[in-house]
Amino acid sequence: MSKLVIKLTLFFILININVFSSENRGFFQEIMKDPNSLKGKVTKAFEKYFKSPDKLKIKFYPTKKKSLMRGYFDRIDVTFQNAQVKVLQIENASIQFFGLKINLLKLYKSGQLRIKDLKEAKFRIKISEKALNDAIFRKKLPLKNPRLKIGNGVLAFKAHFRTLFIKSLVDTKGRLLVKEKSKVFFYPDRLKLNHLPIPGFVKKVISNKINPIINLDDFDFIKEISEIDLSDGYIELINK
Repeated sequence: MSKLVIKLTLFFILININVFSSENRGFFQEIMKDPNSLKGKVTKAFEKYFKSPDKLKIKFYPTKKKSLMRGYFDRIDVTFQNAQVKVLQIENASIQFFGLKINLLKLYKSGQLRIKDLKEAKFRIKISEKALNDAIFRKKLPLKNPRLKIGNGVLAFKAHFRTLFIKSLVDTKGRLLVKEKSKVFFYPDRLKLNHLPIPGFVKKVISNKINPIINLDDFDFIKEISEIDLSDGYIELINK
């Protein structure tokens, strides 16, 4: 490698370091002067993250200034209504973030919330039957009019499909189970085809097609779902 190439490489590295350092100095000074400015930016970033919810309330708990300068918060409580996280519409939610660390550079440059680390999150997330069916519809299953019906502690699934020119109705009831900590699977207890019981291997095939019905792997703040509650028309995901 020629001396000129080495000098140019070092030159660009030094430029990047200086730019990054100046950006760091800028928001460090702002946080030192007014910690509430950081909270304001985090609030706006949450609004963007949850895609402009109808209602959003955020409570910041006391955190040392030196921790704030690292993007660390001891605790933040967030409640909202009618919001969207990734592709899932949420009716309402209450989330408690413990030991939350965010990317300050990303926050100050683009206004985006990027979670770098999270000790724990406790939550109650309520999803409507309609939102769940919309998510299933986006799976583009080889079924016509697939639909989940949520009752009190009961979940039912119906769909039509065509085989050999015969239109058939799948009708099943079942239960929800959490797998891999953040995925919700539907398991049919009984399954009927045109009102007649069908073998277990067919149940397995249909289960494989629709599951998981909820996948929270790409939710930055979901590490584990501990409970699922079914009420009339709603499913609630809980970690407490």
